[in-house]
Amino acid sequence: MAQFDLGLTYQRGLGVAQDYNEAARWFRLAAAQGNAEAQGSLGVMFAAGQGVAQDYVEAAKWFRLSAAQGDAKGQGKLGAMYYLGEGIVQDYVRAHMWLNLAAAQGNADALKLRDTIASEMTPAQIAQAQEMAHRCEASHYKDCD
Repeated sequence: MAQFDLGLTYQRGLGVAQDYNEAARWFRLAAAQGNAEAQGSLGVMFAAGQGVAQDYVEAAKWFRLSAAQGDAKGQGKLGAMYYLGEGIVQDYVRAHMWLNLAAAQGNADALKLRDTIASEMTPAQIAQAQEMAHRCEASHYKDCD
């Protein structure tokens, strides 16, 4: 957790000069130890190209690891990547599934995007996404794809 906190300190410039390279270094250390928040933060850095080269595939990888631990932010970000087709193949059903899981945990941004996506989906696709979300949650994020 301390490594994640140091990453946040450098990312936000809290008491130190803002340094995305240093933030990414600390996030990597924490993420490699399984810290879901650090994995999600590292995903954000790869998506934005902050402290690392912009790489949507790498961002999706870190969001997936975070999401698979039940992290609502990681789930929301992964859902958005599925919606946009950034770093992964565009898939509205999987986008809806991950956003639904995040929204169920109170992620308001995920709820809004899920509802936007739903307006572009068929009722059968929505039902499939809801079933996938239920299966994913029931398996404690082991059966999500």
